[in-house]
Amino acid sequence: MIVTIDDRPADWEALSTWIAELIDGAADDVVWIHGDENVTRGDLIARVEEFTDLFQRDGIGPGTTVALRIGPSCTLFYVLFGLWRCGAQVLLVDSRAKPAEVDRLFRRYEPQFELHSDTAGEIRAVFRATREVLTRSTGGGRPAQGPHCLVQSSSGSTGRPKIIGRTAASLQTELDRIALLAGAPAAGERVLLLGSMSHSFGLIVGVLHSLRVNATLVLTFSVRPRELLDLAARQDVAMILGVPTHFELLASVFDPPPLPSLRGAVCAGDVLDRGVFDLVERRLGIRLGQVYGMTEVGVIAADLTGRLGPQAVGVPLPGITVRCSGGELFIAIDETPYVRSDGIVRVVDGWLRTFDRADQDAETGALRILGRTDSVIAIGGLKVDLTEIEAVLHEHEQVNEAVVTYHEVIEAHVGVSGVLSTADLLSWCRERLSHVKVPKRVHLGPALPRTATGKLIRDRDLLHAARPRVVD
Repeated sequence: MIVTIDDRPADWEALSTWIAELIDGAADDVVWIHGDENVTRGDLIARVEEFTDLFQRDGIGPGTTVALRIGPSCTLFYVLFGLWRCGAQVLLVDSRAKPAEVDRLFRRYEPQFELHSDTAGEIRAVFRATREVLTRSTGGGRPAQGPHCLVQSSSGSTGRPKIIGRTAASLQTELDRIALLAGAPAAGERVLLLGSMSHSFGLIVGVLHSLRVNATLVLTFSVRPRELLDLAARQDVAMILGVPTHFELLASVFDPPPLPSLRGAVCAGDVLDRGVFDLVERRLGIRLGQVYGMTEVGVIAADLTGRLGPQAVGVPLPGITVRCSGGELFIAIDETPYVRSDGIVRVVDGWLRTFDRADQDAETGALRILGRTDSVIAIGGLKVDLTEIEAVLHEHEQVNEAVVTYHEVIEAHVGVSGVLSTADLLSWCRERLSHVKVPKRVHLGPALPRTATGKLIRDRDLLHAARPRVVD
């Protein structure tokens, strides 16, 4: 039987205890390095206690719902851990989200408080050591409806965000599984984190796992590949965590510095290209490992050592049961992860649909991901739902119809009324969509081509073949 979110009471005291145990340890142990500065466990504990006291004075307590929108920084985790010490249910919002995206999300989730940084909405999420934190009560909202401590949003194929919840117990179980993996970051090692700090891979595999096993995270302001490799050499980094784009950039450095301590790297967020895998091995002397997962359940399969090569994303973690049916991957689950659904049936008879096309090797159990069955694509490790972009285009009063496709870049094919320029429509999108979701090519015309039965054509090649009917 699948348990729903209202079937179990929340144990907010247990959440607070878990976070206290997670961050506890020798005061002089270094947990994070940024620039020339070290953050020790003593520093971390002091800042978390400081924010915990502040939030309690603001009225944040057990079961309070809080939306957290702070850019990548040490401050993000001081605040997150402080909220969890208070027993709050925290919705993590990408700091790059535009106001219109935040408004749509808040209408679905209805938080009681919002905490954001002064740079929320910036195009690039660049790490900063500290950020100013602004707190506001929404004047309404709803308290937590279930036991989840972490809530995240993910694009759904309806264009409406899915609201996904993780309990403290599920996070701890995932951390137990990660710790058992061959090649996982270990005590005393230094790990360079390049992936997003607010998405599952960076948050759980990077931040939480490193804290738990007493590994040290190296955090960086730079996005230049040569500077990143120099940093890895200078800090004796043992592992690098990132998405395919990061490793493509790192492998582009023709003469990388010696990296005697580097024993591995792990890629997540998208299927790994063989060319990138081979170039990383040739230039950096390591085999690039992979992690495959979903916001709903965390890490599903992994090959941290890269022994399987780029063809497979890894073997299912202990305790994870999968099956491939009709070419699609399904994951066995005991409880629904959805705090708010997007209207699509995603859990059937205890199996979660991933909407990923996949197959599994009968002998090794290794999974291969072969593409998507829905409208979700991955760009730079971030999931983007094309129907969400279409929904934003439809909000413009002069847009009658829209089809968004993807091949190397996002393209919007739009049927409009009256006079509407490409520049004006792109400006509309930039005000309402994160930078990564804004179409790079726009084709405008009075109408879009349709099939003989009157349905909009969604195939990119067919749309381009019909371009005499579509004017830029």
